Amino acid sequence: MGAFWGSLHVFWTFNKSFFLKISEDIGTKKSSVLKRCQELISENPVAYSEPIPDTADEELRFCYLKKHNLQKDPKFDQMFSLDEQNRKAFLLAVEKRIAEFPHPSPETNRATDAGIPILLSTPSPQTILFLETLAPIEGGAGATLQFIIDKTEQAGFDFDIFSTITRLPNGKNPYGLNGAMGAMVDFFYQHRYFKKEYGLEEIFKAYLQYSGNTIGKLHTFLSEFREDKSYRKHFAKLKALKINKLS
Repeated sequence: MGAFWGSLHVFWTFNKSFFLKISEDIGTKKSSVLKRCQELISENPVAYSEPIPDTADEELRFCYLKKHNLQKDPKFDQMFSLDEQNRKAFLLAVEKRIAEFPHPSPETNRATDAGIPILLSTPSPQTILFLETLAPIEGGAGATLQFIIDKTEQAGFDFDIFSTITRLPNGKNPYGLNGAMGAMVDFFYQHRYFKKEYGLEEIFKAYLQYSGNTIGKLHTFLSEFREDKSYRKHFAKLKALKINKLS
C-alpha cells in the first residue's frame, strides 16, 4: 500500500475489484498509518488539488495545465467524477477502520472505599465491517463481495445498491430501494454467504455502513420487509439465477 499513497496526484479511476483489494489492505494497517492517510486524502479530494504546490517541478506544473484543458471537454466529466467518487469511498473506508480502534474515554475520577482515587475508562463499541460478515469463498471475503455484486448486476437490479443512492427531496429513499437492499441481504443470508455468527440486523447495519445508504426505522423494516413488492421482485430475480448455497 505504500506505493499507493504516492498516487494522490493521479486520477483514481480504478474499478470496484481493485477498490475491494485495497479496502481489505486497510484492515492490516496501524492506526497511525491510517490517520496519516486520512489527512492526505482529505487534503487531496481530487487529482491535482489546487493550488499548485510551491515545490511543484516543471513536470507537475504541466500536469496541472493538462488537467485544466481536460476540464473544458465534457467527455472527460465521467473521469473526474469517478476520481472524486473513489477518493470519497476510500476515505470513508479508512475512517470506518480508524473508528474500530479502541478509544478509551476517561470518566470523572471516583474514590474507592479506601479513599484512593481511580480513573475509569470505557471502551468504544466496535464497528462491524461488511467484509467481516461475509463467508469467504476462494479468494477470501473480497471475492465473496465481488460475487454478490456481480450477481445483483446480472439479475438486473433496479438500483446499484453497492453505491450510495441519492435520496428524494423529502429525505426518503427512492421507491423500491429498501426492498432491493432487503432482497440482496436476505437472499445471500439464506444461501449462507454470511458467517453464522452474524444475525440479519447486524448484517444490514454493516451493509448500510459500507454502501452509505440508510433505512429509516430499521427494526420496523426488518419485521415486515419480506412482504414488500420490491423485495419479492428482486428476490425472484436472484432466485432465477439458480445460485448454489454455500456449505
